[in-house]
Amino acid sequence: MIGLLVWPLFGMAEFKTDYPRLANYYLKWQISEEEAIELAKWDLLVLDMQNQFTSESSIKKIKELNPDIKILAYLTSEEVQQQHQNTSANNPWKKLYNYVEQNNLWLVNSQQSRVSFWPGTWMIDVTKAKWQAWLPNFLDQEILVNQYWDGVFLDNSFSEISWIDSNLSISDVSWQQGMISILGNINTILDEDQVVVINSSSAYMDHINGRLFEGWPDVYGGDWATNMEDYLSLLGRVNDPQVVIINTNTANQFKPTEYQKMRYGLTSSLLANSYYSFDFGDQNHAQTWWYDEYDQYLGRSINGPQNLTSHDSGSGLWRRDFEQGIVLVNSTDEMQKIRLGEEFEKIRGEQDPKVNNGQIITTAKVPAEDGLVLLKRLKSFSDSVYINGSFAKVFDIQGLADRNGFFIYDNQFAGGVKIVLVDLDTNGTLEKV
Repeated sequence: MIGLLVWPLFGMAEFKTDYPRLANYYLKWQISEEEAIELAKWDLLVLDMQNQFTSESSIKKIKELNPDIKILAYLTSEEVQQQHQNTSANNPWKKLYNYVEQNNLWLVNSQQSRVSFWPGTWMIDVTKAKWQAWLPNFLDQEILVNQYWDGVFLDNSFSEISWIDSNLSISDVSWQQGMISILGNINTILDEDQVVVINSSSAYMDHINGRLFEGWPDVYGGDWATNMEDYLSLLGRVNDPQVVIINTNTANQFKPTEYQKMRYGLTSSLLANSYYSFDFGDQNHAQTWWYDEYDQYLGRSINGPQNLTSHDSGSGLWRRDFEQGIVLVNSTDEMQKIRLGEEFEKIRGEQDPKVNNGQIITTAKVPAEDGLVLLKRLKSFSDSVYINGSFAKVFDIQGLADRNGFFIYDNQFAGGVKIVLVDLDTNGTLEKV
């Protein structure tokens, strides 16, 4: 019998190419060292830009603990909170507020009243040439000059403005042209490996690296099918490296144990090449909730998403295969059952053991609006010596069984021979010794 210790795996590429890809949309204005240690577990972070002023040591701590992590600086391109007029002079939000105030760049309606979308904010007129030029220069000189930022995240990058205030003299077309100008100018100041990601719209696909789908699957009143269609089409058009984030949340209620909702979002994100985030909601994106599914290593994808019950991108039972497992997503309103064609293992989890019970299955039942992460059966392992024909068991770092045991036998060798699979010349290929 052979015991294996399974260690958590972090990002291994410039922008992660294996799965799952985990994001945290974490908008606290100050990050403690304890929070930094937790946040280092994710692959991608969106952090408020003022953390470079309030919590620089914590950002550096995150990068030290996870050198592969990507961190985007959060700001809003179309609004600013009123309270930032009273913050420290060295806070980047204060500098942004002062420029808008001094140059009278506030968005006003026909009554000359400042326009507000979110409580406590004032909107900025993105059609003004001064703002279109200043914001990218501000990012270049004040934000991205700090090496720990891997790009920027622009919240509330709306493609239309008329829905916010009917008494505006600005057209939706001119508003969108203003945003295109801002994004185009930002792209000119980015390094080759930096990205710009936005929230709120897919209208700017040719000018961004990706967007956030906040509140999946009910993004801006859409349903799973319409948002999945938007998600899949977006990945075909945004710039490389592609950074799309699907965020599911608990609708501003503290319900970290909504496991089905978390799985539904995670497995939906895994149907294509996005990062996944799960948190409280748009009133407080600041959680470090962690789930059993997050600890699973699926490797790279083998194919694209397949709707097993229909030929379109609408509702159905979906599947996607990876090197080390598969995901199933049931976007219908009733239970779906599928024959898998081979044995798979359910995750051996602690949070929702009725679902993640470690069973070996050949048929899966997926409840309505739910998903499953299933693992391929282990047949071998690397970097540890084993005796050919022995029974192997896998343990976690606490010494508890992590996967189902299996007989390991290589018919190229006699039983009882000691074997090890190892990459001797570090070329990415395992050799048998």
